[in-house]
Amino acid sequence: LFPLAFLIVATLRASAFSFRNGSHVSASLHPGNITGPSKPVNDTIVIELSEAPRRRWKQAAARYKAPLQALIPYLVGQLPDFLQKNLRIFEDLVGDATGVLPEPYKDEIRGIAEVAEVPAAFILVANLYYELHSGCTGVIAVDFSTNATIHGRNLDYNIPGLQNLTANVEFRSNGTLLARG
Repeated sequence: LFPLAFLIVATLRASAFSFRNGSHVSASLHPGNITGPSKPVNDTIVIELSEAPRRRWKQAAARYKAPLQALIPYLVGQLPDFLQKNLRIFEDLVGDATGVLPEPYKDEIRGIAEVAEVPAAFILVANLYYELHSGCTGVIAVDFSTNATIHGRNLDYNIPGLQNLTANVEFRSNGTLLARG
């Protein structure tokens, strides 16, 4: 899953959130399947690390905008009540608070949020929720004969709709493949 980010939000409820343009979207009314079955991962996205951090994830954010918008209300709704009432904490983290979130991560979050039209705070929530809540079972091994690192995942996350945001990612720098996963 890629990092997520956007601008400050005025209104938030467990089942709805505000976009930058002020419109509200309810998870139950938003088009797109957020609870569907798993599907094979056939999509590949290229992240060019030589691009500015804010633009790196533009293609991915545009491609996955609708499923991301459908998933966000669920994830925000899973936060403890005190965090839902204090989302300003997440806004500050992706805002001008210095020394909390490192660059280029903060700019990547902001860039995804801008393209996906989702508040940056919610993109951060989605990224942290995935990392802290469930994630996927995985294994990392090294083939010592070739010195290659092998990373395997079985995509057993328990987050409805996340299967609609799953892709293979190639990380490149100046066109040279650095990693694939």
